[in-house]
Amino acid sequence: MKIALVDNMNNNFFAFARYLKDLGRDITLYTIPNRDMAHFDIYADTFKSQNDLTYIKPFPCSIGNKSWFFFQHKKIYREFKEYDIIISCGLSSAFLERAGIHSHIIIPYGSDLYDIPFRKIKFGFNFYFIRTLFWSHQAYFQKKAYQKAEVFVTDDAYELYRTAAKKLGLSVLN
Repeated sequence: MKIALVDNMNNNFFAFARYLKDLGRDITLYTIPNRDMAHFDIYADTFKSQNDLTYIKPFPCSIGNKSWFFFQHKKIYREFKEYDIIISCGLSSAFLERAGIHSHIIIPYGSDLYDIPFRKIKFGFNFYFIRTLFWSHQAYFQKKAYQKAEVFVTDDAYELYRTAAKKLGLSVLN
Protein backbone atom coordinates (compact mmCIF):
# COMPACT_ATOMS: atom_id res chain seq x y z
CA MET A 1 0.00 0.00 0.00
CA LYS A 2 1.47 3.33 -1.13
CA ILE A 3 0.72 6.35 1.05
CA ALA A 4 1.39 10.00 0.19
CA LEU A 5 1.53 12.70 2.85
CA VAL A 6 1.16 16.05 1.08
CA ASP A 7 2.36 19.32 2.61
CA ASN A 8 4.29 19.49 5.81
CA MET A 9 3.05 22.52 7.69
CA ASN A 10 4.71 22.70 11.10
CA ASN A 11 6.53 19.44 10.27
CA ASN A 12 3.41 17.52 11.32
CA PHE A 13 3.53 15.13 8.39
CA PHE A 14 7.29 14.60 8.78
CA ALA A 15 6.64 13.22 12.27
CA PHE A 16 3.70 11.17 10.97
CA ALA A 17 5.80 9.79 8.09
CA ARG A 18 8.53 8.62 10.46
CA TYR A 19 5.94 6.85 12.59
CA LEU A 20 4.37 5.11 9.56
CA LYS A 21 7.82 4.17 8.20
CA ASP A 22 8.63 2.55 11.56
CA LEU A 23 5.48 0.46 11.04
CA GLY A 24 6.84 -0.64 7.65
CA ARG A 25 4.52 1.41 5.45
CA ASP A 26 5.49 2.66 1.97
CA ILE A 27 5.46 6.43 2.54
CA THR A 28 6.30 9.44 0.44
CA LEU A 29 6.24 12.88 2.02
CA TYR A 30 5.70 15.78 -0.37
CA THR A 31 6.92 19.17 0.78
CA ILE A 32 5.85 22.47 -0.74
CA PRO A 33 8.79 23.89 -2.72
CA ASN A 34 8.00 27.60 -2.34
CA ARG A 35 7.52 27.58 1.43
CA ASP A 36 10.24 29.83 2.79
CA MET A 37 9.95 29.27 6.53
CA ALA A 38 13.27 27.66 7.48
CA HIS A 39 12.10 26.71 10.96
CA PHE A 40 9.54 24.40 9.28
CA ASP A 41 12.18 22.80 7.09
CA ILE A 42 12.54 19.05 7.62
CA TYR A 43 16.28 19.37 8.06
CA ALA A 44 15.71 21.68 11.03
CA ASP A 45 13.80 18.85 12.69
CA THR A 46 16.20 15.90 12.37
CA PHE A 47 19.83 14.93 12.74
CA LYS A 48 19.60 12.49 9.82
CA SER A 49 21.51 13.11 6.63
CA GLN A 50 19.56 14.23 3.57
CA ASN A 51 20.74 11.00 1.94
CA ASP A 52 18.73 9.02 4.53
CA LEU A 53 15.52 10.87 3.71
CA THR A 54 14.90 9.51 0.22
CA TYR A 55 11.16 9.20 0.89
CA ILE A 56 10.82 13.00 0.84
CA LYS A 57 10.06 14.74 -2.47
CA PRO A 58 8.94 18.20 -3.52
CA PHE A 59 5.32 18.68 -4.59
CA PRO A 60 5.25 18.85 -8.42
CA CYS A 61 4.64 22.61 -8.42
CA SER A 62 4.76 25.56 -6.06
CA ILE A 63 1.52 26.51 -4.36
CA GLY A 64 0.10 29.98 -4.82
CA ASN A 65 -1.80 32.20 -7.21
CA LYS A 66 0.77 32.09 -10.03
CA SER A 67 0.87 28.30 -9.86
CA TRP A 68 -2.92 28.19 -9.90
CA PHE A 69 -2.99 30.27 -13.10
CA PHE A 70 -0.32 28.19 -14.85
CA PHE A 71 -1.77 25.00 -13.45
CA GLN A 72 0.07 21.76 -14.08
CA HIS A 73 -2.77 19.29 -13.53
CA LYS A 74 -1.26 16.57 -15.76
CA LYS A 75 1.99 16.68 -13.83
CA ILE A 76 0.18 16.46 -10.49
CA TYR A 77 -2.10 13.69 -11.73
CA ARG A 78 0.84 11.60 -13.02
CA GLU A 79 2.68 12.02 -9.73
CA PHE A 80 -0.20 10.94 -7.47
CA LYS A 81 -2.32 8.49 -9.50
CA GLU A 82 -0.50 5.40 -8.14
CA TYR A 83 -1.09 6.11 -4.44
CA ASP A 84 -3.59 4.04 -2.48
CA ILE A 85 -4.02 6.65 0.26
CA ILE A 86 -3.41 10.39 0.05
CA ILE A 87 -3.33 12.48 3.21
CA SER A 88 -3.17 16.23 2.65
CA CYS A 89 -3.41 19.60 4.31
CA GLY A 90 -3.23 23.21 3.25
CA LEU A 91 -3.88 24.44 -0.25
CA SER A 92 -2.37 21.23 -1.62
CA SER A 93 -5.83 19.67 -1.06
CA ALA A 94 -7.30 22.11 -3.61
CA PHE A 95 -4.43 21.57 -6.06
CA LEU A 96 -4.89 17.80 -5.88
CA GLU A 97 -8.67 18.07 -6.27
CA ARG A 98 -8.33 20.35 -9.27
CA ALA A 99 -6.02 17.75 -10.87
CA GLY A 100 -8.63 15.05 -10.32
CA ILE A 101 -6.83 13.43 -7.38
CA HIS A 102 -8.91 12.55 -4.33
CA SER A 103 -7.46 13.20 -0.84
CA HIS A 104 -8.66 10.30 1.30
CA ILE A 105 -7.77 11.99 4.58
CA ILE A 106 -7.45 15.72 5.16
CA ILE A 107 -5.94 17.16 8.32
CA PRO A 108 -6.09 20.96 8.06
CA TYR A 109 -3.67 23.05 10.10
CA GLY A 110 -5.86 26.12 10.60
CA SER A 111 -6.38 28.86 8.01
CA ASP A 112 -6.83 26.21 5.33
CA LEU A 113 -10.06 25.36 7.18
CA TYR A 114 -11.39 28.66 8.55
CA ASP A 115 -10.14 31.04 5.82
CA ILE A 116 -9.39 29.55 2.39
CA PRO A 117 -12.76 27.82 1.76
CA PHE A 118 -14.64 31.05 2.48
CA ARG A 119 -12.80 33.43 0.15
CA LYS A 120 -15.07 35.30 -2.24
CA ILE A 121 -14.69 37.52 -5.28
CA LYS A 122 -14.47 41.19 -4.35
CA PHE A 123 -15.44 43.32 -7.31
CA GLY A 124 -13.53 46.42 -8.28
CA PHE A 125 -11.18 47.73 -10.95
CA ASN A 126 -7.82 46.92 -9.46
CA PHE A 127 -5.25 44.18 -9.04
CA TYR A 128 -6.94 42.98 -5.84
CA PHE A 129 -10.02 41.99 -7.89
CA ILE A 130 -7.89 39.68 -10.07
CA ARG A 131 -6.31 38.12 -6.99
CA THR A 132 -9.74 37.44 -5.49
CA LEU A 133 -10.71 35.60 -8.70
CA PHE A 134 -7.88 33.13 -7.98
CA TRP A 135 -8.83 32.93 -4.31
CA SER A 136 -12.48 32.19 -4.99
CA HIS A 137 -11.54 29.47 -7.49
CA GLN A 138 -9.13 27.95 -4.96
CA ALA A 139 -11.87 28.15 -2.31
CA TYR A 140 -14.21 26.19 -4.57
CA PHE A 141 -11.72 23.33 -4.98
CA GLN A 142 -10.73 23.43 -1.31
CA LYS A 143 -14.38 22.96 -0.30
CA LYS A 144 -14.82 20.23 -2.89
CA ALA A 145 -11.74 18.38 -1.57
CA TYR A 146 -13.01 18.65 2.01
CA GLN A 147 -16.44 17.35 1.12
CA LYS A 148 -15.01 14.38 -0.83
CA ALA A 149 -12.53 13.35 1.86
CA GLU A 150 -13.36 10.05 3.51
CA VAL A 151 -11.90 11.26 6.80
CA PHE A 152 -11.59 14.87 7.92
CA VAL A 153 -9.57 15.36 11.10
CA THR A 154 -9.72 18.55 13.14
CA ASP A 155 -10.11 19.72 16.71
CA ASP A 156 -13.83 20.38 16.89
CA ALA A 157 -13.49 21.49 20.52
CA TYR A 158 -11.91 24.67 19.15
CA GLU A 159 -14.80 26.97 18.23
CA LEU A 160 -13.16 28.52 15.15
CA TYR A 161 -12.54 25.09 13.59
CA ARG A 162 -15.89 23.66 14.69
CA THR A 163 -17.79 26.63 13.20
CA ALA A 164 -15.92 26.41 9.88
CA ALA A 165 -16.46 22.65 9.61
CA LYS A 166 -20.16 23.09 10.39
CA LYS A 167 -20.53 25.82 7.72
CA LEU A 168 -18.93 23.43 5.22
CA GLY A 169 -21.21 20.58 6.29
CA LEU A 170 -18.31 18.36 7.32
CA SER A 171 -18.38 15.41 9.66
CA VAL A 172 -15.10 15.60 11.58
CA LEU A 173 -12.95 13.16 13.45
CA ASN A 174 -11.46 14.81 16.52
